Amino acid sequence: MIGGICESCNGQSCSTCANGVDVSTLESLETPAALVDSDLKILSSNRQLGRIVETLSRDLSGTRIGEAMGCAHALDHPCGEADACDQCSLKRLVEVTRISGEKMRELPVIFLHKNGFSEIWVCTTERAGNAVILSIWK
Repeated sequence: MIGGICESCNGQSCSTCANGVDVSTLESLETPAALVDSDLKILSSNRQLGRIVETLSRDLSGTRIGEAMGCAHALDHPCGEADACDQCSLKRLVEVTRISGEKMRELPVIFLHKNGFSEIWVCTTERAGNAVILSIWK
């Protein structure tokens, strides 16, 4: 597993973890990564993710992943709630992993940026408690 169960609380959630998952391992990852919940809200993220979204100065916790990454559909609606979100491959990838527990490796995701251009990201997901660790290569 990418992120281990927090030893302080044994996976029950405490002040040093997110959702019972030891998030210190996020910082050890070389790729941008976030721990996201079922609403696509970021519970914790690493500095590498902050670098690609150019928000080094603020904590991304509580922000939905699409909003943090600059999704075009998150301009008018909260991430995950626009009509287009039903077709969002990133949302589906996180949901499949969260529900099934299946680890997804290096899958391409098409992302429509708020500036009007599309990007293909390569994503890996892994369930961690009730959340999902999402790693993104741009």
